[in-house]
Amino acid sequence: KYEFVDLCLPSGTKWATCNLGANSPEEVGLYFAWGETQGHAKEEKLITRVIKFIDENHTCSDLCVSMVADHFGVSISNLSHQFKAQTSCTISDYIREKKFEYAGELLRDTDYSVQMVGTIIGYNQTANFIQKFKRYYGITPAEYRKQQCESGKTL
Repeated sequence: KYEFVDLCLPSGTKWATCNLGANSPEEVGLYFAWGETQGHAKEEKLITRVIKFIDENHTCSDLCVSMVADHFGVSISNLSHQFKAQTSCTISDYIREKKFEYAGELLRDTDYSVQMVGTIIGYNQTANFIQKFKRYYGITPAEYRKQQCESGKTL
């Protein structure tokens, strides 16, 4: 009978010691799989909190991966890895998406200049903002604003 087992990560770091009372190595494997799903649930909970944080703070011009990692007390690489594993997109792409959606709102709903909108979402160089905006939307910020005005979705 298998009474105690130390479950270890590949690095050799002890993960858990359990009194399993298992009758076979297969049962030990079942307990280990349960532990892995518990760790997975913990990662999902973190990523849910990260997404909520980004969604609530996407208007902050200095929002970036390092700011999010610092806020949650995790390394950038660990956060990036967990985010990608849970969402199938990178955290940088998610932040960028939220910022450009906000830029679209600002262009549609305000009369802020393109330069001001770029600055608000964290781009100090207008040309860089225009280039990234065009890559995201397929048109320049000025064209986007004009298109939104023509469709009646503005101010």
